[in-house]
Amino acid sequence: MTDLKKASLIIIGDEILEGRVQDLHLKWISRWLKNHHINLVESRFIQDQIADITTSVRELSKKSQLIFVTGGLGPTEDDKTKLAFAELLGTNFEEHEKAFLYTSEHYRRINKTWSPKTNSYHLLPKGIEPLKNPSGLAPGLFFEFEQSLIFALPGVPREMKSMVEESIYPLIKNRVSQKESETLVIRTQGIAEEKIFFELCPELWSTLSQYGKVSSLPQTLGVDIIVRLFEAKDKDKLIQECFTDTPLSPYIWQIGNLSLEEFILNRLRKKGQTLSLAESCTGGISASRLTDISGCSDVFLGSAVTYSNFSKENILGVNSSLIQNHGAVSEAVALEMAKGALEKYKSDIALSYSGIAGPTGGSKNKPVGTVCIGVASKSHSQSFSYTLKGSDRLHLKKRFSERGFFTLLNFLNELDNTK
Repeated sequence: MTDLKKASLIIIGDEILEGRVQDLHLKWISRWLKNHHINLVESRFIQDQIADITTSVRELSKKSQLIFVTGGLGPTEDDKTKLAFAELLGTNFEEHEKAFLYTSEHYRRINKTWSPKTNSYHLLPKGIEPLKNPSGLAPGLFFEFEQSLIFALPGVPREMKSMVEESIYPLIKNRVSQKESETLVIRTQGIAEEKIFFELCPELWSTLSQYGKVSSLPQTLGVDIIVRLFEAKDKDKLIQECFTDTPLSPYIWQIGNLSLEEFILNRLRKKGQTLSLAESCTGGISASRLTDISGCSDVFLGSAVTYSNFSKENILGVNSSLIQNHGAVSEAVALEMAKGALEKYKSDIALSYSGIAGPTGGSKNKPVGTVCIGVASKSHSQSFSYTLKGSDRLHLKKRFSERGFFTLLNFLNELDNTK
């Protein structure tokens, strides 16, 4: 029995293709496969149509040993996956005892009684096996076609994830490579790909390629350099040769794969420091990013979303004359916002944002994309102005948040260097 090395993904959903629902499957499944040493060689977004499903399975089975099909397993008429599989295999539907039992079990989990009159979850094309759905009602499906293993999962991301881990992995784990491998991630800020690979370090890509498969992934305000090592033992040697005391070193903020917010929380936690925020233009995005991380409450004390001038003055204690003389979007106001949050929450460090996310509100001196960021500690405080490109309001808010976290990280580095 050969190892599973190549996989494909078929994502069924008219809602995704019409832009009404965002896909949440591809990123998760691709990472899961990579962690199990399986390469995702292709993914497709298709309509919930029988011909599209059968054609995709036929074509991808020539490329992949493993095919995931997500979506189209519900009880309504627009869910055509089972019909497509019946046509693909040339078989008829029959009542499947295991599907009957699984569906009954799924409904009992939510304190409901299922009967065959409710839906047709118990009817499967002959030759197809059902899979337990640990988080939902519709059973998944499993069968072999040509030389490929086909797994069909519900379109709900929570159900898809639990089914992959709890129902599918036990079936394929004996065919998954157990070879040890390691991926090295170098995370940079404030530098573009062209400057890294064509100006600062023109030999970097070729050197890294001797150690593994190299890729470069631009982020909001930086670039991630990723090396999938041929040999895990070469990691330390590669870091020393390519990333220690090189022209790229000043731009590297992490050798690892933590998110920026998690990296900052860990940094503050190790020093026993706490953090608070004062957000205007970001509207709470930065606080949301921090609170997405379990256990952040030992570091993050809170955020004041002081969007109006009234709230800046009355919640954070910003002097009204500063706003009148400099404007709400100014380094002076951002600095006072950070100091106000520091006092309000009794934190060790505070970060503030005030900016213009557009599409209205900009001027010649302060165009859309202008953000002023303040950082403060009990011994030191600073504020900065940045003008970020873009006109999409939500995109700019996210960029403001990222710029603020990098400003905070640089501030923490300065504090460490002055001690």
